[in-house]
Amino acid sequence: MASFKSVIARALASDALHYAIIPVIIIVGMNTTPEPSVLSLLTPI
Repeated sequence: MASFKSVIARALASDALHYAIIPVIIIVGMNTTPEPSVLSLLTPI
């Protein structure tokens, strides 16, 4: 059985990873040659 600390640490690491991926995608998208608007980066189509 996993300890409470390891469960909390895993949950925090997962949240941090998910919240870090979104800005990275936006920054990489804004640094491409044809600069898209932020709206076009955030919409799925």
